[in-house]
Amino acid sequence: MFGSARHRVCYDGYQFLLYTHNSNIPDGLPVWFGGSEGVLVVQPNKFEKWRYEPKVQLTQATIDDKPVLLSTKNMIIPSKAKGFSVEFSGLDLSSPLSVKYRHKLNGFDTEWRYSDASHRKVNYTNLWPGNYRLLVQSTNRAGQWSPNTLELTIKVLPAFWQTHWFILLALIAVVLAIFSIVKLRTHRLKRQAKQLEQEVASRTQELKAVQKSLSEKEKMAALGHMVAGIAHEINTPLGISVTASSLLQETTNQLQLQFEHKSLTSAQLQQFLQQSQENLALLMSNLYRSADLVQSFKEVAIDATMEVVESVNVYQWLQQRIQLLGPRIQPHQVEIICPSNLNLQLPAKALEVVLMHLLNNSLIHGFSKNTPGKIGISFEYEAQQCTLLYQDNGSGVAVDVTETLFDPFVTTKRGAQCKGLGLHLCYNLVTQVMAGQISLLQSNGNGAQFHVTFPAQSGNKS
Repeated sequence: MFGSARHRVCYDGYQFLLYTHNSNIPDGLPVWFGGSEGVLVVQPNKFEKWRYEPKVQLTQATIDDKPVLLSTKNMIIPSKAKGFSVEFSGLDLSSPLSVKYRHKLNGFDTEWRYSDASHRKVNYTNLWPGNYRLLVQSTNRAGQWSPNTLELTIKVLPAFWQTHWFILLALIAVVLAIFSIVKLRTHRLKRQAKQLEQEVASRTQELKAVQKSLSEKEKMAALGHMVAGIAHEINTPLGISVTASSLLQETTNQLQLQFEHKSLTSAQLQQFLQQSQENLALLMSNLYRSADLVQSFKEVAIDATMEVVESVNVYQWLQQRIQLLGPRIQPHQVEIICPSNLNLQLPAKALEVVLMHLLNNSLIHGFSKNTPGKIGISFEYEAQQCTLLYQDNGSGVAVDVTETLFDPFVTTKRGAQCKGLGLHLCYNLVTQVMAGQISLLQSNGNGAQFHVTFPAQSGNKS
């Protein structure tokens, strides 16, 4: 009848709220209500929507809970202050408790913060130095937001350690400290690398001198440990160390140049630090690795006779190699499967080193001291290709080393003076000197089985 109904209270014009039970409401407009204090005449068609747009007034401002007097809409926060607060009021006095508020500190808040008439105070603490703008709005009693906005400019002064010049000096100090540390560490690592290189050269000369004094049989044993792997193993970490130190020196010089030209950015500094950490880690790991190698070098042998091709009767040659082991092989059963009339031209000394290492592996790693073992050696020749199948019934090869079995320094008995170079040397001799292949065919609790193939010529050498 009267359109949408709304709750009306005193500020809408009502003077009393208690009406008699027998109040008369005649038909039509206006509507009459009899009450305890008279007659209330209501004309619904004359009610208008409340459109008052109140202003927001700043009532109080404090810095560290101490009131301040603002002559303008600017507020300066000292560097030592922890925070400030502002109290305000929306000027719709017809119903102050119905007014709602929202505020936002530009430069700090990303969204409006809302409150009611019981919370007309905002607090901000520990703001970073800079300029901010506080905006406060209110509604009227009907809940409509007023376009009138209270604006207050806030300036937070910086402490000395928050100034640009202090941050710049601190950054320069950090860069200089890092540069000095890297420079000093690089110089020390280069000096250590040079000393290590000299020590390796000295030890190599000493080992070569010892090599000359060994008998032929002792040379073969020394060759079994050192021939193909040691030179490569030493040169690799030293080469990596020199490369890493040179790269570190180059990046350091670039950083110094950028620093002197004042073009150094934080991203470039971060990249330099990351590269320096990687290069230093690479240097340290390879220098320690080289130092360990130097300590482990006992014997070295470089013998060109390894490539000399000899004419041999393979069956008799195999028997003679077994006999060289003397009492060590006597408790064990050795079976040789090879044609007795097989004569070949082959690198006998290289093959002897390979065979002796396989036999020593069985005696040291495969068999226990009190249990006799079995060794089988099968040798076949077809289409100028030799096939040597070596197997034993020992404990086999540990699963965790099967993938790296032919790598240098891989051993399961390092405490027993085993350097882990035997099978690595076998691999190098077979693949490089004998132009063949060697592989582990079987490794379990029933023993190990090695397969060796290499080319050879039949008949006597002309």
